[in-house]
Amino acid sequence: MSLETTRQFEQPQTLEELWYSSRASHLQVYEKLTGVAGYRDEQQKEFMAGEIDNPVLDAPNLTQTDMDSYNSELWGLYARVDMYTNEPSPEREAYNGIISRKLAEVYYLHQARNLLDMGDDPERVRGGEWLMQQAEELYGLPERVSFNSMINNLRSKVTEHETSDQLTANIIQELLGLLPEATPETSEDSLDYAALIEHYRPLVEAEFSGLLAVVPEDKDDFKPEDMVQVFSDGLKYYEEAGIVDSGRWESYIDPDSKSISTSQEKCAVEVGAKRKSLNNMEMRQLLLHEVGVHVQRRLNGDRANFVALGSGLVGYEDPEEGLGVVMEQIYSGKTREAGIQYYTLLGLAIGLDGKPRDFRDTYEIGWRREAMLKVVNTDKELTEEVIAKAKSQAYIQCVRIFRGTPCNLPGVVYPKDIVYHDGNAKIWSYLNTIKGNEKAFKQLFKGKFNPTDPNQLKLVESATWS
Repeated sequence: MSLETTRQFEQPQTLEELWYSSRASHLQVYEKLTGVAGYRDEQQKEFMAGEIDNPVLDAPNLTQTDMDSYNSELWGLYARVDMYTNEPSPEREAYNGIISRKLAEVYYLHQARNLLDMGDDPERVRGGEWLMQQAEELYGLPERVSFNSMINNLRSKVTEHETSDQLTANIIQELLGLLPEATPETSEDSLDYAALIEHYRPLVEAEFSGLLAVVPEDKDDFKPEDMVQVFSDGLKYYEEAGIVDSGRWESYIDPDSKSISTSQEKCAVEVGAKRKSLNNMEMRQLLLHEVGVHVQRRLNGDRANFVALGSGLVGYEDPEEGLGVVMEQIYSGKTREAGIQYYTLLGLAIGLDGKPRDFRDTYEIGWRREAMLKVVNTDKELTEEVIAKAKSQAYIQCVRIFRGTPCNLPGVVYPKDIVYHDGNAKIWSYLNTIKGNEKAFKQLFKGKFNPTDPNQLKLVESATWS
């Protein structure tokens, strides 16, 4: 049999097989905006030393050739969906909605690549405006009321902090001088989180008892290689349960990263080589988040008769990130308003106070915010070590919100990370609504969908699983 004949024979025969095998259906924008660790480390050193005003964040995975390939494949999927679904149906509508979303993501990436390649061309201002229009359509932007509440809360905390230390007093004054003025326009949260945690923790423990059992109880220091072992054991747990084929998913060290992420396209849980160590509870929380939510929803979605539940329906990202964080919070018994650091810095960068900021200006507020919150929340003394750590944290936060942009163009950001704040709020609200409905809780892990969308809920309720 010739190679060409073999390829024709192996072509997907059903829409589900075609979708499942499609690289474009699992495209994740943020994966295309990562850089090379060595180069980015050098940029950070030069930035911290004041040798450059703003870093230049590389994006070697972001190529026009790759984006053209995704674009072509997605348009091909459009045609195949119409071919396989002769009549209008909820499934056809959902597939086409996902493809439209993916095409918009590819267009965003095209725009980002173009903007990065423009250098100091005067037209880049207009290019930045186009990119932000697309970013707002894809991810939304921080809302003024929520942003103002965060700023007011921050100002109150540092203003009320009493100190006789001159260094602390100086940083407080610098931070207050850089922050927007306080405003009466704020939001309120009326949920009883303690009661919700008490109600849902037994359900979380029951749902994930087998997965959590892979974490050694007597170990309290998990380095990157230990994290890989735990994630691998968690994936093996699903293999032994017959939920996924052996070897399809894996976990490994990513030498160019400092974080932990789940790649849907690579079917992998990637652990940054420079990720700080975790204690036992933190390891369990991240296992719940990365494998219990991101991977399990993918695996269950892949097993559904409507396999787009594996790649994700339109708008699943916010509630999925929220669900991951909420599972961490319920299991640990500690609530926190997730993603405040990103939401605050994004609001500052886009200029919700009327002053758009570049990477440097955002960072200068960010590190002072981190340092003072450490002092205020822990009652620790402000030391050079605390300041150094705060600067490192703020730099990483700014990299996340400015990746894929020139960094020196005020107001131009990558706003995806508002999902941690917005998604967290959506899931807590949803859990409050379905409290007492165990079936609705278990359904959250059946695939990648938005539980606050009634049409998507109907699709999930009508789906079947192999």
